Amino acid sequence: MKKKKPIVIENVSEYLTELKDVIDGSSNSELAVYRGQKDFSLPLLPGIARQPFNKKAICKHPDSESDKSAERRLIALLRDYGASHFPSWVWQGKAEEVRWKQIIIAQHYRLPTRLLDWTINPLVALFFATEGKNIKCHKRKCSACNDIKEHDSAVFIKTGIDTFSSVSLAAKNPNPPKYGGPNDPGFLRPPEIDARITAQSSIFSISSDPFEPIDEDMKIIIPSNKREGILKELDGVGVNLRTLLSGLEGVATHLAWNVKYWSKDPGVNIKN
Repeated sequence: MKKKKPIVIENVSEYLTELKDVIDGSSNSELAVYRGQKDFSLPLLPGIARQPFNKKAICKHPDSESDKSAERRLIALLRDYGASHFPSWVWQGKAEEVRWKQIIIAQHYRLPTRLLDWTINPLVALFFATEGKNIKCHKRKCSACNDIKEHDSAVFIKTGIDTFSSVSLAAKNPNPPKYGGPNDPGFLRPPEIDARITAQSSIFSISSDPFEPIDEDMKIIIPSNKREGILKELDGVGVNLRTLLSGLEGVATHLAWNVKYWSKDPGVNIKN
C-alpha cells in the first residue's frame, strides 16, 4: 500500500468511512493492523526504546553474563521474581520458545520490551487513541501543538501483514530477545494469555532495531477536542474499558468515566 497523507476525522462514522478500503482488503495472510496513540507526534517505538532508555539498553549478547543491558536485566529479573506467576504453558516447548514466551508475558504486563502493541480491530485502536487525558504541551514552541496547546491523537495503520506464532518466532530467532528475518518489522500473534488479549484482538510487532521507528502506511488524526465525543460513541457500541480490560479494574474504571453522563440520576452534577 502506498503511504497516504494523514487524514483528520471527527467521529466514528468518518473514521470507518476512511478505513473502508483497508478493512475490506484485510485478510488472514494480508492483515491490516492498527495502533492507537494519544500523541500523534510520537514515533512508533517499543517501550525499551523510549525514555528513560537509550541505545545502550538493548541486549546484544543474550547468553553472556557480560551483557549488562537494561533489556536483558529486566527480562531476567521478571523471570526470577515472577516465576511462580507464569502460566504453566510458558514452560512448555524448547528453551528458546520458553524465553520468547516470557518476553511476550513481560510485554502483556507492561514491562518495557522490544515488542509493540497493535490490534486487528480498528475500533479498539480508536478507543486507545482517545481514552484518557489529553496530552498537554508545555513547550514554548511545538510544531505538534494545536491552538489550545494540546497534542492530537492518532491511529497508525499498516497493511498487508503476514503474522507468525511464538513457535515460528523461536525457530527462526533462537537467541531471545534478538530478532532478525525477512519480515522487519515482524508481527507476532500472542498466545491467549488472558481474556484481555482476545478482547483487544492483540498483535505485537518486533524489529531488529528497536530504536528504528516503524513506518506506518496510513495515519488518522483525531483532534483533541473530539476525543470525548468519540469515546461516548464507542461506549454506545460496547467498546470501552469494561469490555477491553479483564476483571474488576476495567469495570470500575469504565463506571467512573461513564458516571459523568448520568444526567437523570440524583446527586450527579453534569457539566455541559
